[in-house]
Amino acid sequence: MARVLTAFLSPDCGGDISVSIIASFSGDDVCSFLLPAGSLADLERVLRDPHGPMFRCRPWSRVLFYTEEEPSKTLGLQRQLGTFSSIVMKHGDLEAWLYTFPDTGKFLEAMQGDRFDPRSPNFQVGWTAASAPAVLADKAECMVHEVLSGSPIHEDSPPHFVQIFGKLTSLGEQWNNLNLRLLQNFDPGLKTFK
Repeated sequence: MARVLTAFLSPDCGGDISVSIIASFSGDDVCSFLLPAGSLADLERVLRDPHGPMFRCRPWSRVLFYTEEEPSKTLGLQRQLGTFSSIVMKHGDLEAWLYTFPDTGKFLEAMQGDRFDPRSPNFQVGWTAASAPAVLADKAECMVHEVLSGSPIHEDSPPHFVQIFGKLTSLGEQWNNLNLRLLQNFDPGLKTFK
């Protein structure tokens, strides 16, 4: 389940940034620390450190940053901390994993459209994730829920599915054994291997 936090950022006289993190919905203090002026990538590195100020929480594998004004637009990690007075942070949710593995939506859409099946009129022998159009995160999220809809699932099942499926498909794109054009030269059982 997603955990939403707000970080209040204020410069101190030594050039560092004072970071105070609170739980966005309850307002409970989570932690406070000083961070040398830098980027959101520096803040993410501190949040992911298992020995850092977030030690009471499990280390985060991925953090998404937003502003309160634009909660649907993820901020790039290159943005400088000094340009914000506060930022919203989310982790542990499906959106974060879809951001980490952006080809997940492409594969699910291709599977849904029978693009890997040589018997289908929609078969695309040259399909690769690199050549496929991007799939919006909302659409990818819906497809993940469709895939899991027939199974008894836990609230963490969709993020876990994307972690596993995303990693396997990104590795699989590098294997010649999953090249659709090459597979068409083998017996019928291997033609649909991808």
